[in-house]
Amino acid sequence: MAFALSDDGPVFPPEIERHIFELCALGRPVLVPKLILVAWRIKHWIEPILYRTMDGYRAFTSEALLSAIHTKPPGFIATAVQNLSIYDSAAGYEEILSACTGVINLRVLSMDTAFSAHIPSTLMQLYVYDFPHQSSAFLFSQLTHLDVMGFLDIDLDAFHSSVALLPHLTHVSFPDRDYAPIFPVSCGATPKSRCSSIMIKTTSRSLTRRASQRICVSSYLV
Repeated sequence: MAFALSDDGPVFPPEIERHIFELCALGRPVLVPKLILVAWRIKHWIEPILYRTMDGYRAFTSEALLSAIHTKPPGFIATAVQNLSIYDSAAGYEEILSACTGVINLRVLSMDTAFSAHIPSTLMQLYVYDFPHQSSAFLFSQLTHLDVMGFLDIDLDAFHSSVALLPHLTHVSFPDRDYAPIFPVSCGATPKSRCSSIMIKTTSRSLTRRASQRICVSSYLV
C-alpha cells in the first residue's frame, strides 16, 4: 500500500515556530527584512525586533527610524524601540524621542534644554558626554545607570549634587579626571544615593588607588 507524502512538510506548533524565528531575529537583526517575507504571521512576530536597537549603523539609522515613525501604526515604535543612539547630526531627534517613549537605553553626545524636554520616562541607562545637571532628578527619575563619557564646560559641584539626587541610580561611570576621587564623597552626602558601583575609566594606577580609598570610607557605596 502506497502512502502519499504531503507537500507541506512538517508543521510546528505556533509557539515553537515563533520561538525559532525570534531566536533567528535576535541573533541577526539584519536578517529580519528577509525573514518577514516568509509569512504575515512571521512579520507580526519579529518586525519589532528590527527596531529594538537603533544604533545608527547599517540599516539602523535615524533616517530609517523616522521613516518607520511616519509609516507604521501609532504605538508600534513606542513599544519596539528600546535601545537608541542619537548623534548631533541626526535630523528630527525631537520627533524621534517623542515617538520612542519606551526607550530604556539612550546614547547621545550632548543634551541641551530642548533635547532634555523629550527624554522618555522609561529611561534606565544613559550614555552621554555632558550630563544636564538642571532638573536632572525630575528628568531621570528612573535612571539606574549613568555613563558620562566626557565632561564639557559644566559646573562640577552642581553635577555632583544633581547626580546624588537621582533616586534609583545604582551604577556610575566617568572618565579619568582630577576630580574623579572626590566624586563618591560628594554623592554620599545625600541619603537618596543608592549607588552600588562606580567605574573610573583611567590608565592611572595612582588615581584608581586614591579613588578606591575615598570610596571605601564614604557612605556612597551601600
